[in-house]
Amino acid sequence: MSNQTGSPTILVIDNSEVVLSATRDVLETAGFRVLTHSRPSGCVALILQERPDLVLLEVNIGGDTIAKLFGKAQPNGTTVVLLYSGLAVSALEAKVASSGAHGFIRKTPDGVDFLRQVHAWLKRSGFSSANMRAAPRIEPENEQTPRQSGTRRISSNDAPSASVLEAASPLRAGPSSDTRGSTASLAFDLPVVLFIDDDMTALSELRREVQSESYTAAFALSGAQAVRQILSACPPDLVVCDVLMPAPNGPEVYRQVVAADARWRARFVFITEPTYDPSVSAFLSSFDGAVLEKPVRGDQLRKRIRRSLAEFDSRMRTASGG
Repeated sequence: MSNQTGSPTILVIDNSEVVLSATRDVLETAGFRVLTHSRPSGCVALILQERPDLVLLEVNIGGDTIAKLFGKAQPNGTTVVLLYSGLAVSALEAKVASSGAHGFIRKTPDGVDFLRQVHAWLKRSGFSSANMRAAPRIEPENEQTPRQSGTRRISSNDAPSASVLEAASPLRAGPSSDTRGSTASLAFDLPVVLFIDDDMTALSELRREVQSESYTAAFALSGAQAVRQILSACPPDLVVCDVLMPAPNGPEVYRQVVAADARWRARFVFITEPTYDPSVSAFLSSFDGAVLEKPVRGDQLRKRIRRSLAEFDSRMRTASGG
């Protein structure tokens, strides 16, 4: 059921702790109330008890069977039941047809696409934008309407266009990990570090690495979303950015924000893996800030961030004459 803030509740059932953690982080980032369950036993009872607005069921632990049992237990329920798997589309369509599930969402490392599909399914089931308080909007380049197949009880003609879907707002980590929303909502005076990566699993790992640090972590799942956050009225203090993302990639994010405010030249740390893109290689060779190679060790990342924040603080004190 929707929680008292009006945000929908989503139940994720999967036997992989990595998948549960990454999926939960992305959904919580978007402002949803999230429940997780890692075993096939007790699933139907849990759904009936919690009455979530949407359920994601991993097929490998019998998600199609769980969907079928839930449909028999509550044939007229309002919960949207989706299979959640990396199986081929044709296989998932067959399982949707045999199980009575509403449809499916294929697993993807692209957090923006995943959130777009979740929003689409909720809107198709009757949720308005006011009920889904995730901000700001998703408007990545070459945006397309979410592709959905195997719909049974909800008409695919009701699917909204992607232009009305909203993006994840920053997820805070650290001393007050339960505080979510815009940077302006922070009730404590800590520096803010914005992590940018289009891979939701990578962001989940970064969140775990910095959870105990004395700064607030915010996350962006696309370059377009990151630019909006950086150039907002409440910008972060430091940006840790993946280089290789769909357009705008890391270098383009850097160029856009530096063009708007040259002070951002000294407030970026890049994370990259080997690339054969000559334009990216040329950018990195000319960039005079910190560049960390993937896979980044946790201690190395934390040390670099602490150093960059200290340098930023020193520059601010000098500028203010302190």
